[in-house]
Amino acid sequence: MAFCEECGSRIPDGAIQCPACGARVKEPGNPAPTPPTPPAPSATSFTPPTPPRPAPAQGPKLILAENEKVVRQYQCSDIKRPRCSGYLIVTNKRLLFQGKGTTSRISKEVVLDSVSGLDCYYGMNINIPGIILGVLLALCSFMLFGAGSQMIFPGLIVLALGVLLVVSSFQKSFCLSVYSSKANGSPITVGTGPKTLAGNGALYTLASAPTPDTDRMLDELGALVQDLQTLGDHAIEKWSK
Repeated sequence: MAFCEECGSRIPDGAIQCPACGARVKEPGNPAPTPPTPPAPSATSFTPPTPPRPAPAQGPKLILAENEKVVRQYQCSDIKRPRCSGYLIVTNKRLLFQGKGTTSRISKEVVLDSVSGLDCYYGMNINIPGIILGVLLALCSFMLFGAGSQMIFPGLIVLALGVLLVVSSFQKSFCLSVYSSKANGSPITVGTGPKTLAGNGALYTLASAPTPDTDRMLDELGALVQDLQTLGDHAIEKWSK
């Protein structure tokens, strides 16, 4: 007497199906094939979609030297009024700045091997006197409004000038300087630095108090730079300990 492997019921001799559940009876020596088990879903098998890379800035077309290739190109400055854009272009031989306005163009460049330093900053320039003057003009406009109906139009003009002066007192600031060992000063200078500390909190780090790491930095910084310049990657292991 055999038993059904599906429901456990007794199967009469010679039967090819279980009388209880109808499952096919396995023949001796010829086991029924086992259907493949689908793999269990894994939480780690999901691959998030890769975000699209931003398109490179479309800057001016350059005439390259022999075996020269553009490595990176950045739109480092952009002004709406007057309309103008500036691009910093890095090749395997040069570092260039190309600026173009409506009716003018500027070009600066330095040999890549001679670049000895970079100085970059961005923040906000806030014109405090301009804000004060704009607020005073706005207050004067309200006085004109109260002087009679004939002074409403002059009051609106004064108010518009005050608002414009306040809004124009907040301007973004960007400055980039590239230094060369083969030239005096900075061959490439873009933008103007910050005029006040207002809106430029990063400048406070230049005047901050010393930390516990300050003494260690002063003791070893010269030797660290010297090893990196002379030993290259071999200095990494030494200074990583």
